[in-house]
Amino acid sequence: MSLVTFCTYIYDLVGRLKSVFLIKTLLSMIIFIGSLGPTYNLHAQRPQEPKYQQDKQVKDESTDRQVNLSAGCLKISAIEREAKVAFYTQKRNRARTLAEKALNEQARPILGAMILAQVYEESEGNFPKALYWIREATDWLVKACGTRPTAAAKQMHKDLLIKESFILGDMDQREEQLNALNRFDQIYKPPRDELKIWPLVKLGRFEEARSIGLKQIQSENQFVRSRAFNGMMAIECEARNRQASYEWGMKGHIDAREQSCVIALNMGLASRQCFKFDEEERFNRIALKAEDRDCSSSPFIQSSATYLIRGEFQKSISALSSWAPSTAMEWMQSHMRVKARRAELMYGLGVWRRGLKEIHDVVTYPDRAAGTDSASEEMLNLESYMLYWALLEGERIASAERRAIRGLSAWLKAQPKRILDAWKQWKIKRQIIRFATYHVNLIDLIKPYFSSVMPWYSSLLVYVLGEGVIKAALDQARNEEAQDYPKIANAYLDGYEAELSWKQGDYERCLLLVEQALKTVPKSAKLFRYRLIALRWAARYAEADEAVHDDDLHLLLSEYPLPLRLLDLKLPVRMRTSGGQYGQAVLEALERSPRFSLDENAALSLQVIEDAQRIKICLLGRQGNRYRCAETFTDFEVEKKALKQKRRQMRGQAHAIQKTKESSEGENSKDLQEDPWALVLEKNPVWRIVDRAHQELFSPQVELTQKEMDTLDGNIRQLKASDAVESLFP
Repeated sequence: MSLVTFCTYIYDLVGRLKSVFLIKTLLSMIIFIGSLGPTYNLHAQRPQEPKYQQDKQVKDESTDRQVNLSAGCLKISAIEREAKVAFYTQKRNRARTLAEKALNEQARPILGAMILAQVYEESEGNFPKALYWIREATDWLVKACGTRPTAAAKQMHKDLLIKESFILGDMDQREEQLNALNRFDQIYKPPRDELKIWPLVKLGRFEEARSIGLKQIQSENQFVRSRAFNGMMAIECEARNRQASYEWGMKGHIDAREQSCVIALNMGLASRQCFKFDEEERFNRIALKAEDRDCSSSPFIQSSATYLIRGEFQKSISALSSWAPSTAMEWMQSHMRVKARRAELMYGLGVWRRGLKEIHDVVTYPDRAAGTDSASEEMLNLESYMLYWALLEGERIASAERRAIRGLSAWLKAQPKRILDAWKQWKIKRQIIRFATYHVNLIDLIKPYFSSVMPWYSSLLVYVLGEGVIKAALDQARNEEAQDYPKIANAYLDGYEAELSWKQGDYERCLLLVEQALKTVPKSAKLFRYRLIALRWAARYAEADEAVHDDDLHLLLSEYPLPLRLLDLKLPVRMRTSGGQYGQAVLEALERSPRFSLDENAALSLQVIEDAQRIKICLLGRQGNRYRCAETFTDFEVEKKALKQKRRQMRGQAHAIQKTKESSEGENSKDLQEDPWALVLEKNPVWRIVDRAHQELFSPQVELTQKEMDTLDGNIRQLKASDAVESLFP
């Protein structure tokens, strides 16, 4: 039994015995440490390396050669031949079975070991085992045929050396990858220099990579040129030369006759980094239809981020929902990218608890795609942990809202979880500090490149790192953004500094910087603009000590109110109830809420409406216009049934509510042993409706597509954020 499993068991036992919360908290900390594990996953939007399987010189030679490979020193058995045929006809399980049989029955089955290594790499993502067997096969071949074999053995030796370099690339072992390619070059000609560009980029050796790329783009081989142009894009992207990366990508796109998926996809990213958001969407569509399927991940994944930048939530959800991997390797290389995009989307929708499940998986489980991104491992880890911290911060705000309305008894019961959550956030903060101090990662993160942490939450770094550190980083970033698009880039940095001024309480400076930023930040970058508008309203509120229902607040409440919640602001409101059994209790809970302050002269009002079956809370404007409403059935069983039905409509299957939270009078049952990410349904209707008001009055409405309107009630045009994300989990 592992330490984590043992501690989980003890935690559950202590929970049943109603022991002191400190013991439970300490055990929870041990469980969390164990769950982090030694490896960290990555989610960056960076230039991608073409699929290794698209190295046509290797693949075509492997598949076109005759089955009769036996020649002199190289002996290939019938089982190995059959394993090879099974592998290249996509019968990977059969290939593995036959390869293992050859290894069990033969002394040194070279081809069998090679096929098994390919199965481990391409079908299972088990790179260490793949590396072991490819090196075993190489060693056996050298012992049988020498270091410079001839005939069929020569071609297999070349394949083995190249395959070893690919596996090392998958593992992000770049120095070893270069060594493997150098061993190839010492024996065979021509050298495979085009394969060296990517590891050199990952190592930050840009001049060496440029030298190779400039030679390789002159090659007569179309595939070599394509890799070289793609490499030149990655070099300039990581060297932070926006325009140069875009120009190299355009040359490669034309050279490939607009039929290379990976170049079109990377051109979309280059367009985004040059603030050409509409052009990015066009390139993403080209990538989807390109004949050469050399992308290492689906264009749908990048498109989801494109739409999220523009605040088009339903398009972002639809893009992620459309991801359908056709091979095991595509799933392996994209699975964690999809989880990271889901987490980022859920952060933008305010569905933080579900987002935490996704990002927890990303940073915990072994990554299978690090080798296909151009950024360093340290940078990719920094990006993942920053999103994790942002989601934890959102959940901290939501937890504070829940505690505030429930009174002292519930507050005391919530303390173990509050301490554990704070400790988690501290651990993640330490990881951010660790990776931010590596090389120039902090400067890169602050710059508006949209390939790492997105601007609408990267500014949270001001709450993680020291104010002096952030100010110095901003100054350096401004100096480095003097070449390409300096006006727009500095507008983003103004927005970043505005957040810093807000934290320092310098509201006048905050307002000045926000005004400067909003003049230049592209109109289509909606989520970042909403954050800036919320800062402007908050700074005016704080400076005048009076909340005004102005155009800024009206825009936010109408379109995207989430930044008001993320900034932990209070809305002055009048409160009214239509009476009923629960009306007064709901008003009292709302008065304790950290999201609202009671003000009889306020322009906004909260109206509590109760009938025989439901309670509804609506936020109304000055003219009686309704911004948003939250509602629930008063009967718990009816509410649970309605929720299941709603989830069934959105997901195509019933959504299992994994925990029913017991009321204070209920018994301590096994239901309390909750998966920390599970959906919680509160039994008390008063607390349930106020919790829902916090969630739904401050979350965006998601427009439905025509396809979804056809499957639901035709009168439904919008979905709540918490409902819309269900389509991501088929």
